[in-house]
Amino acid sequence: MSEAVIRSTLTPCKECLTLLPAQLVEENGNVYLDRTCDDHGHQRDYYWKNADRFRRALKLTPDPTTQPAKGPDLNNFPLVRGVCIDLTTRCNLPCPTCFADANRSDNWEPDINEIRKRLRGFSGDKPIVYLIGGEPTLRKDLPEIIAMLVTEGFTPKLVTNGLKIADPEYLKTLHRAGLQWVFLQFDGFRKDTSIAYRSRDIRDYKERAIRNMAELDMKILLACMVEKEFNDDELGEIIRFAADHEHVCQVAFLPASDIGRKELVGPESETMMEDVFVGLEQGLDGQVSGNDFLSMMRINRLVFRLTRKADFFPKTCFMSIAVFIDRGRIVPINRLLNPINWVTNYRALLALLVHGWRLPFFEKWQNRNGFLVINIEKFRSSHNFDWTDAHSCSKVYMRREGWTLSCMHNAYTRNDYDRFDSVPSSVQQTIPVEQIGTVNVG
Repeated sequence: MSEAVIRSTLTPCKECLTLLPAQLVEENGNVYLDRTCDDHGHQRDYYWKNADRFRRALKLTPDPTTQPAKGPDLNNFPLVRGVCIDLTTRCNLPCPTCFADANRSDNWEPDINEIRKRLRGFSGDKPIVYLIGGEPTLRKDLPEIIAMLVTEGFTPKLVTNGLKIADPEYLKTLHRAGLQWVFLQFDGFRKDTSIAYRSRDIRDYKERAIRNMAELDMKILLACMVEKEFNDDELGEIIRFAADHEHVCQVAFLPASDIGRKELVGPESETMMEDVFVGLEQGLDGQVSGNDFLSMMRINRLVFRLTRKADFFPKTCFMSIAVFIDRGRIVPINRLLNPINWVTNYRALLALLVHGWRLPFFEKWQNRNGFLVINIEKFRSSHNFDWTDAHSCSKVYMRREGWTLSCMHNAYTRNDYDRFDSVPSSVQQTIPVEQIGTVNVG
């Protein structure tokens, strides 16, 4: 099959990081990122599996070239849904798949006063603050940081492997400080999955952590790294587990990328969103499919136009659906737009009529009221980084040098600070520390 150009973009050369014109092209049903460097020649990388679904998703997203550029001033971040802070690069696990490459030598740990100062640049409907690492629970002052964020009007969300919060007394300390949300690494139910991803069997810690959070009436997001032909057959079971645990409000599937310690072999070895779609459809016997995520993109686009909430800004790197749990059945709410589904899903329809208007504010609900949100987020590596698409990124990272788009940080700065110094400023898009201007986030 001949190539077909889908759209043009920009991407850095994989070797010298020179910003190059590039094209997303379709070949044999998939999408690839093509560019040519004068010094390092032609480069092609796997970008998306299932070109037809990508084209349909692309039609639902705003043209990235019409969106405001990011940097060099905080005011140029038009919509920010989240701020990510690496509290430490230290970790209590040597995970072979760690995308943060934790326990490396350059450990910058911003103190509480610097965090407070930097975050005061945000105003309006303040973004969520993701406390990441390394393992953030290794910070002795974590309760104080959480309390400060709550006092400043932010919602802190802890991203953790769960080892320390398996201790109920420690978790109570964080809860008393104001912590309500926890993102718990949760990769599946098999022993070999835990060992492969976390270097040891820590399933019991996860179970205790979930039990402890439920006892404190906390909200849980299960974050699952997905690798095709390894744990993609567990996705349905993970959703059913979440459905049975009312304090699990969200599940996030993260297709494995060539970032950090995770080294992929072969041109198409990277796990894509399509692999997650297939895993969910097979694991849930068709109750959820990739088309549901596209339908939800249409709904999210409308909600974004009405609310201007960045959570609903449609992007091809992040997709989300809301489902209703109906006595063990999984009902995507987008299917309720078709009257033919009303009779068999009348309980889901009634719940949607009662609570649907509040779904844009789901994260602030006291309980999930039978709903569950499923997210899929694909981190782009330096091999398939689409700079044009990155202009619509709605999360920023707090670095030592300033603010950087989250996707840029994951692809370039997180694991290779020395190499990043050579990246042209047009690619870096880093907002200097001293420019702490006010940004309205919605």
